[in-house]
Parts: sequence; C-alpha cells; structure tokens
Amino acid sequence: MANNNQISGKPKTLKVLASNIINSIRNNQGESLSDIVLELQQLSEAPEQVVDTMVEFIITYQNRKSYSPEEMKNRIYRQCAVFSKHKLYELKARATLLLGSHYLATYKHFAESLRELIAVELIAQKHLGNNNMILCEALFTKGSIYLFQGNYEESTKAIEQAQSLGIFSTASHELQFKSHVNLARNFSLTQNVEKMKFHLEKAEQSYVHYQSVYDKAALYIRRADLLKYEQDWEGAFQALIEGLNFYKSTQFKLRVTEFLMEIGNLLSSEDYPQKSFDSSMQYFEQALEISRELKIERLEAKIVQDIWKTAYANKEWKLCAEKLIEFNNILENINQEELAIHIKKLEQFEREEQLKLLSVGKPSYNIDMIDEVVKLREENESLKKKNTNFQKILAELDSVVGKLSNTSKVRQSTVEELVNITRKSKRDISTLDAYLADCEELHPGFSRTMVTLIPSITQMQMKVAKLIRIGLNTQSIASVCGVTIKSIENHRMNLRKKGKLNQEQSLAAYIMALK
Repeated sequence: MANNNQISGKPKTLKVLASNIINSIRNNQGESLSDIVLELQQLSEAPEQVVDTMVEFIITYQNRKSYSPEEMKNRIYRQCAVFSKHKLYELKARATLLLGSHYLATYKHFAESLRELIAVELIAQKHLGNNNMILCEALFTKGSIYLFQGNYEESTKAIEQAQSLGIFSTASHELQFKSHVNLARNFSLTQNVEKMKFHLEKAEQSYVHYQSVYDKAALYIRRADLLKYEQDWEGAFQALIEGLNFYKSTQFKLRVTEFLMEIGNLLSSEDYPQKSFDSSMQYFEQALEISRELKIERLEAKIVQDIWKTAYANKEWKLCAEKLIEFNNILENINQEELAIHIKKLEQFEREEQLKLLSVGKPSYNIDMIDEVVKLREENESLKKKNTNFQKILAELDSVVGKLSNTSKVRQSTVEELVNITRKSKRDISTLDAYLADCEELHPGFSRTMVTLIPSITQMQMKVAKLIRIGLNTQSIASVCGVTIKSIENHRMNLRKKGKLNQEQSLAAYIMALK
C-alpha cells in the first residue's frame, strides 16, 4: 500500500504542503486544511518545530474571526519567524497577508494593515519574484485600504498594478470579480464612465463563475451607477430596490444598510426627477438604525453625514444642526478609540523595553517613549475638551432654532446666525484642513519663518511642520494626512536634513521653538 504522504510515488515535502495550504485558502476558503493537518502530522523526518508551526498557522486561519488584532499579530509574527528561518517564504507572505486582511476587517487599523501589505510586497520582491499570486492578492487588498480611505487614485493604481501581473490571468474568479468591480466603483466616483462600463462588464463575466451571495451587492450598485450616468433614473432606482429586496432575505445586514444608504442618496439627488426629502430620510433612518446594531462607527458616521448634507441642501436647519453635532461626536469617539489603541501599543512596547533593559542591568525607562505616551494622553484630553465645546454649540443651536420656531417668517439674519454656528461646529472636526488652520491661527508667522529658514521646503513638508508645531506626533500626523507612518518619518528626516539638525537635536523641539 502506498504511503499517505506520497502522490505518484513522490513523497510530500514541507514546501509542497505549504503550497497546498496556500492553495486551499485561495481556492476553497480552507476547506481542505484539516486533511493537510493530518498529512503534516504523518511527516516523520520533518523538523518538529516547523510542522507544529504550520499546524498552528492552519488553526490561526480557521479561527481568525475570534482573535483580536493584537492576538492575531502575536500569533502571525511568531509563525513568520519560523517560516523565515526554514525559508518557507511563500507561506510567510501568505501569513503576513492574512494579518493585513485581519487589520483591514476591523475598519480601524488601516495603517497597520498597510504596513503588513508592504511587508508582503518586500517578501515577494526578495524571495518570490514579482509575478507571484500572493503579491497580486496583496496589491488588491492594498487597493481596498485606499478605497476605504477615499483615496481613489491610489486605490486604482494598486488594483491596476495587480491586474498588470502576468499571473493575474490565472487568478481565482473571486479575485478577478472583486478587482474589476472595485475598479468600476473607482471610475464611477471619478466619473470615467467608459472605464467604469468596461470593468463592470468584466466583473459580470467573472461573477458567472464566482456566484458569491455577499458580493453580488456590488453588481446591483454599479449597475445603478451606470444607469444614473445614462439618465435612466427609474432603472437605477429599480436596480437598488431589487438589491435591497434580495439582501433582506439574507443574514447580511451590512448589505441591507448599504442599499438603504444608496436609495436615500438617490432620492435626495438634485438630478432625480422624483426627488423626495421625506422619502430619502426614511431610508437613511433605517440605515442608521441597522448601522448602530452592527456597531460600525465609520458606517454610522457616513450615514449621519449624508443626512445632515441632505438636510442642509433642503434648508432643514434643525435636523442639519442636530446631525452635524452628532457627526462630530461620532468622529470624536472614533479618534479617541484609535488613540487609545495606539497608547496601549506604546505602553506595551515600553514594558517590553523595560524588561530588555532590566535584563542587561540598565535603567528601566525610555525617555522618548515616555514623552510620546505623555503627548498622546494630552491629545486625548484635548479631544475631551472638544466634546465639551460641541455641547456648548448644541445649546447655541437650540437657542437659535427656538427663535425660528417663534416666528412665521424667518429673518435672513437669523438664518445666517444659524449657518455661522454650524460652520463653527465644522471648524472643530479633526481634519487636515482644520489642523492647518489651527496652526495659522495660533502661529500666524510660522509659514514665513519656515520658508525663510528652509527655502526648499516642499508643500507636504510644510504641512508636516505645521502639524508638529501644534503638537501632533508621527502616528497622529500619518492618520490625519491619510498616509503611512513611514511616509511621515521620511518627511521628518528630510526636514532634519534641510534644517541642518545634528543627531542630538530634536526636530519637534526645533519646530516648537519657532514663531
């Protein structure tokens, strides 16, 4: 009888089984992984550590939804160390890609997800070659991150780069469908109708073989987008209603929410012939209720934003004011959560540094790390103060709305007063423009001083300098600017060079001392 570890007389090796693990994840969502575990356990001559780690990785994949980001990171980093030691680079890249995807699924750890995907690219370039399917998958996932961040240009670039690889022609129907449908979305948002139509047709061809219930939503929504461009408004509405009814009979509440949002936006569009403020609000409110059940704050923020924009366009001032304040508060909660996550990471890193220093008999503190934790806590307190300010603004709005309700004819001056207050509340949203405006307001001569000291300073370097001037650290600047931490570190390094600072001089201290 042939040995179970043999196929056509050839014994299976660790590398063959590693490829089988990757193919199982890629082609059938890991359905055959349990069989591979048995095959691994029957390998008699393989290093025990490698076999155990491969089995552990399979378990990690099978239970991935139950792990927190930190637990997943610890597991994957431990496994990748073994894969790297034994030159199982493809499996290391696949494990790193799994971690990046896990971060992305939280809708909070975009920077961490991007970091891991860049690591996959580096592994591929160094050990696997550029025409590799894992690199293709990593580039597509990278495009998804940029899509979530609203950076459609970078999203399109990453997905097109994935499609440009020769191996893309052999990609799974799932990857082909998702890449084409995401490009269709990007080109819809940038109003490139011809390219949108091309990629939508490609996505529909792939879906014939893919047939995922969850991902079918994209076809309904992209078809509706195309019909809107063709001025077929009734057809667009019917496509969205068809999608909504399809998902109401499934367990996918997130998809139901998306269709309710799309219909609400369509009914409130200036171009829609049967535009109806009341009907659009009904759909938006249903979407908002489900988003709160799902506890996806970024989705809730998007719906609230759509409501206040629609209310503003229809001069529904009270609703506009209420939702604007609600939007700001949700954003503040998101910022505080992300800040708390980062503080926790820094504190954990500090504890690890203390243990390392103690183990070699050195002082158990790290000045730079302590300073950064202190700054982050100061930022946290600043956010809490902003919440108090929002409550004050709400009180002012209530006062003005009271004036409106006590008069049959709204005076222009009263309306202007309300608009000014809403603008004041917008001003407190933690956006890049708001932070830059803060710097201009607090330090009016700063830009002139920077240009005088560093004539060759670029626009992006000036933004980074301004954000440093008002007290933001590298992590916060990266988050506000929507780029990677590494990118901000590069800008800081260039600022140091142009400012001719030596190793002992702190860039932050140098900038903070300027007027």
